[in-house]
Amino acid sequence: AADSTAEVQGIVDAYQAILANADGTANNATSPSAADYTKLGVTGIDTAAELGLLGDVIDGKTAADVATPAALQALADAAAATVAYDGTNTAPTQAQLEALGVTGLTADNLAAVLAAIDAANSDGTPIASLADLQGVAATAAAALTTISAYAQDGGGTAPVAADYTAAGVTGI
Repeated sequence: AADSTAEVQGIVDAYQAILANADGTANNATSPSAADYTKLGVTGIDTAAELGLLGDVIDGKTAADVATPAALQALADAAAATVAYDGTNTAPTQAQLEALGVTGLTADNLAAVLAAIDAANSDGTPIASLADLQGVAATAAAALTTISAYAQDGGGTAPVAADYTAAGVTGI
């Protein structure tokens, strides 16, 4: 609870940092700090990768998208779940990934995208930006499309080992 002028001012300043970032235009603002989120009661942003991803996500949002503590917490939870996902814990949901701004997700390609997120996070450098996350998702979805089209039609571009890897298929 904020019980001093300085604490109230800290909360106001933290929310102003978030609103300055949430101007609806991606990649044009300074991301809020971990301390800013903490002052607003947002939890779960414990690593640089989580902080980077959440900052990138908020940068592309509007002020209305982050107008409540619950909205900020939902985005923080989605960012934390995505960065922490390593195939052995709870995966981010399709709704969480879409809330972060990932496009091109379907029920059919979600498993491949999650496998790609697992691989990206498990290589020692977790996903730390929305561009990284979208790139991983798009690559996995495209690889799955290539494999599926070739398997169904027997034509088109023959998948290569990298396609299977990007789609999360192992043992090839």
